[in-house]
Amino acid sequence: MTAARVVHVDAFAARPGMGNPAGVLLDADGLGDPAMQAIAHAVGFNETAFVLTSTRADLRLRYFTPGHEVDLCGHATVATFVLLHRSGGLPGAGSPRRLTLETRAGLLSITLQTDGAEPLVVMEQAPARFADCNGPREGLARVLGASVHDLHPSLPIVYGSTGLWALLVPVRSLDAIPLLLAALRDRGGSGHRHRLRGAGREAAIP
Repeated sequence: MTAARVVHVDAFAARPGMGNPAGVLLDADGLGDPAMQAIAHAVGFNETAFVLTSTRADLRLRYFTPGHEVDLCGHATVATFVLLHRSGGLPGAGSPRRLTLETRAGLLSITLQTDGAEPLVVMEQAPARFADCNGPREGLARVLGASVHDLHPSLPIVYGSTGLWALLVPVRSLDAIPLLLAALRDRGGSGHRHRLRGAGREAAIP
């Protein structure tokens, strides 16, 4: 088994346990895909970031969930750059510091500002892409624990990505959000998963 030191970083929070957790492995050069996947599975966070050298940018990041690799992860990127800054692992100096990141979603610009109380990471996203979702609205509403009336009558339901595909579902009113979240939590707790397909994309809904 591969031995690795993975740092737990809570992004978007100054207090431990209050942010969005990510695993970060600062020196992943030499690790193969199976090793990265096994490490991410053992860590168990939604995403673990692996820092590698790059011939095209200041550094390269790969992101693994416990089950597979993804093209991009925002909170794990923020966590990695804060950790690299605090450990002295970033090139250059001064504030703001502009860096380039290589990911499977493309080359992205990262700006690090360090003249405040906490470092601030400004992350460029990949260009937005959209694809139609051709599934039945009635089935989607049922999976979400809602009624068709809760869905917005004119705005389209689409897949969207700025590096990671997600299903975007407009609703008629903000009043529907707590009901949808409660239904998704209940379905996640039951262990059931539903899959929606359309335009070559697939979204998993707990």
